[in-house]
Amino acid sequence: FVKEMTKMKKSDFLEPKIKIFEGDDAIINLYSQTLENGGLQKSFLTLDAFHVGLKQFLTKQFIELKKRKKVFSRVLVASGKRSERYKALDGVSNRETRIVKGHPFQLYAEIVLFGGTQVAIIDFHQQIYGMVINSETFYKTVETLFDFVWQAQKF
Repeated sequence: FVKEMTKMKKSDFLEPKIKIFEGDDAIINLYSQTLENGGLQKSFLTLDAFHVGLKQFLTKQFIELKKRKKVFSRVLVASGKRSERYKALDGVSNRETRIVKGHPFQLYAEIVLFGGTQVAIIDFHQQIYGMVINSETFYKTVETLFDFVWQAQKF
């Protein structure tokens, strides 16, 4: 196995297509990376599983970084206890939130589209981890799903 991994280091790839992040500090790094290119983010967010260790970062520092980097987010959340309160903070959070009513739209992980080719998937259940997949094809596929749901929620 070690020999195979050593060969991979010498491959033609300049950068990994999938990056894995584990633990609070790594997830903060992942969220910060989503802001590097500025522009528009599209996100499917779960508000049911919110990691306490990241609350300070996500509610304060992340929003300030978003404003500084001129990032605006379109966010889809499932209806629930926290969704109206979350949407009420759109004006100060550089985002527009649309609430998707009920079943079958349940989100168990967060998905953030950013940079035109990157998709972050973050899971706050049991063990916090995330990944970033750098693929224009995958990005466009998930973006198509996002845009479909986004348009269906116009009031």
